[in-house]
Amino acid sequence: MNLDPVNKVLCAERGGLLLVFNFSIDRSIPGYEFSVPGKGSYRVLLDTDSVETGGQGRIDRSIAHHVSPKGKLAIYTPARTAQVLEPIG
Repeated sequence: MNLDPVNKVLCAERGGLLLVFNFSIDRSIPGYEFSVPGKGSYRVLLDTDSVETGGQGRIDRSIAHHVSPKGKLAIYTPARTAQVLEPIG
């Protein structure tokens, strides 16, 4: 589990899924990087910013997020949202 008190972001891994919570009321972060287990790519499975859940639809679920050689993932995390990412393949 990674806790970033400056940006108010919490990242965790449970059952092979990545959970990302942005608790900031005013800080959306493009390209937010955090360490992840393994290699490969991830896709957004669920996000609280989707239009279907009453959000603003700022997260593009069609994007594959690739783990960097340094073992980090970079995603857009809007303020006051949560995302669940799953490995691809």
